[in-house]
Amino acid sequence: MLSVSLIIPNRNNARFLPQCIESALAQTRPFAEIVIVDDCSDDDSVQVIEAYRRRHSQLRLIRLTRNVGVSAARNRGIRASSSAFVTLLDADDYYWNEKKNECEMRLIEAALPCDTVAAFSDIMLVTAEGDRMFPLSAQTQIREGRIFNPLLYLDCLVPRDFVFSRRAFEATDGFDHGSSLYEDWDFKLRLARVCEFRYTGESGVAYRQNPAGLSRAPLRQHVGAMRRVVWRNTAELGWPHRAAIRCRAMIGVFKFLRGGFRAWLKQLILPRRGSGG
Repeated sequence: MLSVSLIIPNRNNARFLPQCIESALAQTRPFAEIVIVDDCSDDDSVQVIEAYRRRHSQLRLIRLTRNVGVSAARNRGIRASSSAFVTLLDADDYYWNEKKNECEMRLIEAALPCDTVAAFSDIMLVTAEGDRMFPLSAQTQIREGRIFNPLLYLDCLVPRDFVFSRRAFEATDGFDHGSSLYEDWDFKLRLARVCEFRYTGESGVAYRQNPAGLSRAPLRQHVGAMRRVVWRNTAELGWPHRAAIRCRAMIGVFKFLRGGFRAWLKQLILPRRGSGG
């Protein structure tokens, strides 16, 4: 049976960590290890993790001595883990389905070669308090197989917290340390070049809509970061194919950010209306 290591990057999520850790420990197919990388938290995170670590031998804690950001923390945890397969879970999220790891590994073990397959599940949106909202599959299409193009165009469910092989991870060079916005999308695009994605048909992770965890960067920074991801992942294409692909991808970006554009337009229009009264 193939082993899987779970990597949990954490910074100041002490109040969410118990639900996150307990959902990982409750998986019907246990993880070989749960590696929690604490990125210089200044809340009670370390005390919470240590309390669980004393009771559960598969928990490991890596305490970073300086704040490096979530990308570097993920890379550090993956490279410090011992299994042939890895998966990720943010510290403010939790597993919705106790069979998530079992279902995903069943797909991987049925594949040959299995190290070129990534297995993912549906994503259940939950409130900040952890209550069910709706699965993301209700809003977007599920795609399987070689999903680089639909993933680039944001024309499908963007997999989250899925299982992939260490070999595939190394082939991508891991997460980009130089970016703090959409670095996960960039990683998934590079992974999609070397892996087929297969879907379990089940909800897997509970993705918490945590206001404190949302990026507060201005809209132009979101657009700029997503543009850089598109440009980076299409750089090898020849002209004019490259231009056509980038144009289509940026249409997907603007659709993805349409809520932010609506808010920006309101900020432009409403003050003018008020000044005319």
